Amino acid sequence: MSTSNRMLQRQLRKLGLQDHLGDANSSRTFTREQINSLLEKVAQTYGEFEAHLLRQDLILDVANREYSVIFGKLQDLNAHLNERVQEKTALLLAQQNSVENQKILALGEMAAGIAHEINNPLAIVIGTIEQLLKQAENTTLTPGVLEGKLHRIQESSKRIAKIINGVRIFARDSRSEPAEVCSLEKIVEDSLSFCRERFQSMGIELIVDEIDLDLFVMARPVQISQILLNLLNNALDALHESPAPHRVTLTTVRNQSQILIRVTDSGPGVPVEIEQKIMQPFFTTKEIGKGTGLGLSVSLGLAVEHGGNLRLNREIGPSCFELSLPLLVRS
Repeated sequence: MSTSNRMLQRQLRKLGLQDHLGDANSSRTFTREQINSLLEKVAQTYGEFEAHLLRQDLILDVANREYSVIFGKLQDLNAHLNERVQEKTALLLAQQNSVENQKILALGEMAAGIAHEINNPLAIVIGTIEQLLKQAENTTLTPGVLEGKLHRIQESSKRIAKIINGVRIFARDSRSEPAEVCSLEKIVEDSLSFCRERFQSMGIELIVDEIDLDLFVMARPVQISQILLNLLNNALDALHESPAPHRVTLTTVRNQSQILIRVTDSGPGVPVEIEQKIMQPFFTTKEIGKGTGLGLSVSLGLAVEHGGNLRLNREIGPSCFELSLPLLVRS
């Protein structure tokens, strides 16, 4: 076999045109026509290969374009999600701050009553001490009288300490505190200690039904007090310009799985046309500057966090707000 034939065969084998080679050890000599035919085959193979490469390039180009589009959309989606997360975070912080702000507003509305609640026992303490000093000067102070008056001072001092401690507990941030087993009677009593004097000073009768001492809830007591104070404040405001009688009633009802706490006033109640709006944030029927419109919405949120609810129970009356909480059954 000639050297040129062997070289041609090697090249054809590399190009995958073995079928056209024949026997590698053959001494066969290729004719010009055969060589031209083989060259045409080579050209055709190269053409197909180039076409294949072109198709691959086009496919890669399309894939790159699609990837760029998808990547751009993912970046936009990621940016949108980040914005939503920031908005939700800001909203959550605003809601949490609203809870605390509303609590301070409730305390502010009761401030005059709280001051009076403290002044009354303080006046008793001061007056009793003055009496003791006079009797000591006149040598008319007997052990029995001394014991009685000291007991009176002790009870009044305990009353002052209880009010101050209640304000301190109520004012602190309770959001991070765990829920605890609470006596409903104690929660209600602590809440009423903030506002009894305000009811008296406004000439509004406050009727509180006897509460079963065996009623317990799993709750953050400060937040339940916040709900009750808001309802009591609203009842006071509703009666401010209403005709007599002026009366607010607080009752508790126990059913199979819940405790229902109802605050009802003798006012005209909530008009039907705004009933669906009263729990919405920033909705208020009070004059500008006298209400934030957050009291009921914040109270509803707190009730739901405790597994309960807050609603206007029109079946009882147009001014009956009902707080429901899960009943804790103790063995």
